[in-house]
Amino acid sequence: MVIFVGTVRVFSSRKSRRVDNVRSYGDNLCIWYNFTQDRAEIEPDDVTLCVHGSINYGKFVFDHAVHWNGHVSAAVYINNNSFEAVAAYSRLAQCMPKRRFVQTHLVWRAPTCDKSFVLNGLQRIQVFDAMDAIDGCNIANFTTVFQSERLADDPYPANVLRNLARKTAPTDVHLIADIENHFSHDASQVAKAFAPMVRDKKVAVAVRRFEFDERLRTPRTVRRLHEMMKNKTAMQFHEIFYGNGHAVPFLDEWIEYSKHPTNSPQLLKVTYPDTHWEPQLILSRYAPYHFEAIPFGYKDQTVLPYELCRAGYTFTAGSHIFSSHRGIRQKGAYKGMDRVDGTPEHAEEAFQKFKWYLRQTYPNVPDTCGPSKWA
Repeated sequence: MVIFVGTVRVFSSRKSRRVDNVRSYGDNLCIWYNFTQDRAEIEPDDVTLCVHGSINYGKFVFDHAVHWNGHVSAAVYINNNSFEAVAAYSRLAQCMPKRRFVQTHLVWRAPTCDKSFVLNGLQRIQVFDAMDAIDGCNIANFTTVFQSERLADDPYPANVLRNLARKTAPTDVHLIADIENHFSHDASQVAKAFAPMVRDKKVAVAVRRFEFDERLRTPRTVRRLHEMMKNKTAMQFHEIFYGNGHAVPFLDEWIEYSKHPTNSPQLLKVTYPDTHWEPQLILSRYAPYHFEAIPFGYKDQTVLPYELCRAGYTFTAGSHIFSSHRGIRQKGAYKGMDRVDGTPEHAEEAFQKFKWYLRQTYPNVPDTCGPSKWA
């Protein structure tokens, strides 16, 4: 086992914050930057939690605001059916604790980009009716409002959103995550301990993911997580459905070390396995970004770890920190084509673009990257 030890470099420069405005992006995307703004001070080695999701998952951002206890950059996708959820999100953003840490960017498709798309949508009578029926800021009261249908022929731009959350983050170190994860107690402080190594070296830190019985409370400590795993009420993320895509080596060693909070956070070197791997990563803002042409559902998450391998990054696993997802997915429970955008032919065209990009950017393929469809 290899332990990485780094010295702390003080991060003193405050990133300039983009004012709220609407800009076009790519062929037909619009972005409302800073729909909500991060107004919190930046401390040395702060790590921004960078999340993406459609607006019907927006309620999870406010869980992050409380439990991540640090900067959150959220890129949220909306459509013409989303305005009740946008209104609910806007209200929660005004009254939830630690809202000053959260910046939100809204993304949608339209022929022209203007705030009127959102502002006019919020004036619909059904939006007023939905909001009038809810008092206060208890997230539980907003459950039915955060349910908007996905429109046909409206592909979800997953990698654009992932990159948007990172590019606008106020800090130099990012944890890239799906929006519906729940993070362990003191996760932001543990990530902060890894920041100097991530920022100063070509190091990527894998943060372990788990899933748990939806009838139980969210595990926030490794000790509690371990108890649930022994009871078969928690396991590694998608262990049954797609285990090799998310497993991080040395699980037993990680549990034994991390369940003792007095042990210092450590990084353990791990080997990049293959192109199925899609770990949750802590990276520097100067590390590569997700290749945006890959459509959602066609290995869109796996392209970044593979590019990092081609770029010569060292992969590590961080102690103490983890996230968990409510619900254990069984085999056959995932209707793949319900969550895939475009056709296989379209995806293959995007893969060819990615291969060309890799050949131009990283002409040499390290042996450590293993066999790959993208070599």
